[in-house]
Amino acid sequence: MASEDSKNYKYEQSSGGKMMKLGGKCLSILSICVLAGGVHGTAVANQATTPAAPFGFVLMSGPQVPGKGDTVALARIVIEQTGANCEKMTLTGPGGKKPLEGLKTRKNYDESSYPITVCQTTLPMAAYNSAGETWTLNDGGKDFSIQLATATIAPQRVLVMGDSGCRGDSGGQVCADNTWPLEKTIPTALAKDLRGGNKPTLLLHVGDFKYRGKKEKDYSTPGLSWTNWKADFFQPMMNGPAGNVLAMAPLVATRGNHELCAAFGNNGPGWFLFMDPVQAETHCDGNKKEVASPDYRLDFDHGLSMLVIDTSNVDESGVNKDQAKAVTNSLETMIKESAGRTVWLISHKPFWSAIKSCPTPYNQTLQDAVAQLPTKELPASFPLVLSGHKHLYQSVEVAQPGQVLQLVVGNSGVNINNGVFNGQQTKPETTVNTLSNFGYADIHLNVDGATQKLGWDINIIALMPQANPAPANWTGFEPVENCSFAGGVQPCKLIKPNLFPPTTCDSKAKDDTNAAGNEEVDEESKHQDKDKDHDKDHDKDHGKDHGKDKDDGKHKH
Repeated sequence: MASEDSKNYKYEQSSGGKMMKLGGKCLSILSICVLAGGVHGTAVANQATTPAAPFGFVLMSGPQVPGKGDTVALARIVIEQTGANCEKMTLTGPGGKKPLEGLKTRKNYDESSYPITVCQTTLPMAAYNSAGETWTLNDGGKDFSIQLATATIAPQRVLVMGDSGCRGDSGGQVCADNTWPLEKTIPTALAKDLRGGNKPTLLLHVGDFKYRGKKEKDYSTPGLSWTNWKADFFQPMMNGPAGNVLAMAPLVATRGNHELCAAFGNNGPGWFLFMDPVQAETHCDGNKKEVASPDYRLDFDHGLSMLVIDTSNVDESGVNKDQAKAVTNSLETMIKESAGRTVWLISHKPFWSAIKSCPTPYNQTLQDAVAQLPTKELPASFPLVLSGHKHLYQSVEVAQPGQVLQLVVGNSGVNINNGVFNGQQTKPETTVNTLSNFGYADIHLNVDGATQKLGWDINIIALMPQANPAPANWTGFEPVENCSFAGGVQPCKLIKPNLFPPTTCDSKAKDDTNAAGNEEVDEESKHQDKDKDHDKDHDKDHGKDHGKDKDDGKHKH
């Protein structure tokens, strides 16, 4: 670092809508030392790249399951330099309010891959504003503007997205908007929804934030894992043409299999450093063994709760009894602790999904977890399961006595899987509607004025492709299916039935989701074999895990 202090450079930082130009040497630990550039700002330093201004986002957090505690909003501030001392900084709200107390540094266990500092504090709940609020981060007398979402425990709307990253060249996906709509198109649509309604809103991501980076040597190239995280999520969601979408709504985060510790490009340390919302810090261990992210609970007004569970490493090749038991324990605890409340179950891997032309409903491990409950089914108070993992949209209506709706929203960016099931299934009896378009889900909450009971209306929003070549690659978003809850799960209604053609049962038909998945698993194996700097015991320690993950790959990592 010392040799860089003598360099002269210019640095531009956006602050309250104005541009400030700074020059000279490093002014403070937050300003302009030579590290990888980030989400905002431009810099010139004799061809060296300087860090962008600090940026922040808001995560909804709650107690681990089992555990007691309140639902809170966490501000995470990212500083693109290691060694920053968050405890010596202050974060002051709009209008010059008294600075928040308790700004803390989250421990970074992999500074080579993630050359950043992450600060954290608890934000007060506030009246919702889709523009967010401007906070001031002060470090040693230097002020930085941080735009943060306003958080509420009375949401009226939840926007759901998942599997949003870009595979890149190694996965056969060009990371440009015409093939990866998260670059511009989907954030623009989300921002339009948020600004137009200006209702207290949550942004729920059901996992798989980051895909790119498998062919690069993530374990040996300093900072590359963080660079890819930025490119796959923070850059498009905070610095695209729609503005800072993460400042418009707080995030509810779910861990996907692409955020595992040992596989898919060293993404696990990033998940635990800046995405895992549980305040008791967990981290990937030094032997690259998989570490579970604690399950957590969010409680909101009008009796709504969310149980967010980590299914990122759940077996897909059959029934893993140990994993099923762990999920059963979380479900049993939540059932006991949520008496009188309505619970949404959030899981990256779906409990029910159709992945072949003539399938047995997937996932056998998670279904076994439900079967081990005393009632052998989810109670009526658990009417909705929200997941991703499959690179498509799917509604699965499960005909158990307490009717359950499983939605799979894995179509928000990564290349789409085609040619999967539409129709009826048995064991259990389900009705499946599948769409191979990019998109997201828009859930509007409502409370019956007479009974004060909670209900909701879900519109599935799909990106329509151009019928003919045109300068624009997409015609726009349209609702394609509607699902609702009013005193119970109502049958989903197809708005555009031509997009959901019935599937003829053919046990010999190939599942199109297999090809891309196998390709990815093969590439991951090559990546591990070629990386000489990776732990030599990796395959030995994780042969079992990777064996399980192969089925993940077959169906669609």
